[in-house]
Amino acid sequence: MTAKRIPIVSVAGGVSLDEMGAVLGADYPLAHSIPNTAVEVNQGVLGIAYAEGLSADAKKTISELLTPLGKLFETQEETLGVIGSVGGSAPAFVDVFIEALSDAAVLYGIDRKSSYQIVEQMIKGSAELALETGKHPAELKDGVTSPGGTTIKGIAALEANGFRHAVIEAVKQTMS
Repeated sequence: MTAKRIPIVSVAGGVSLDEMGAVLGADYPLAHSIPNTAVEVNQGVLGIAYAEGLSADAKKTISELLTPLGKLFETQEETLGVIGSVGGSAPAFVDVFIEALSDAAVLYGIDRKSSYQIVEQMIKGSAELALETGKHPAELKDGVTSPGGTTIKGIAALEANGFRHAVIEAVKQTMS
């Protein structure tokens, strides 16, 4: 493979495929990926956009190189930033959520180390359940709630305090 046929994948935010092509030349097979920090444990979310006209072989090579890092989500470059925000910034949001749930557990008598382990396992299990069953999040939520029960009271408290709006606004802020 000649040097100009080796695929180049940029993970630089804010640098478009057109800009990369202008610098490197049109002969290079280019792709733009936005990974998240979970690639460190091969569980990442990697958004990827391919330059127009990229060969199937080049896409296959890039996919084979990146797939071990996590799940690859192909998109157009125009929406790569959304994947970067939801997949890339949101792990910090989840970390804040873990910390908040842990604080609540500690407040009500669980030691800190156990609280983190409980919350982290709950999130991992919930995510795995959603992935494996393919059920809609509302269906999964409804499977845990009962009329007048404690879970629906907790959900009502989240909604009363703007939980959903806060999450949407947080993503919006990462897009600017």
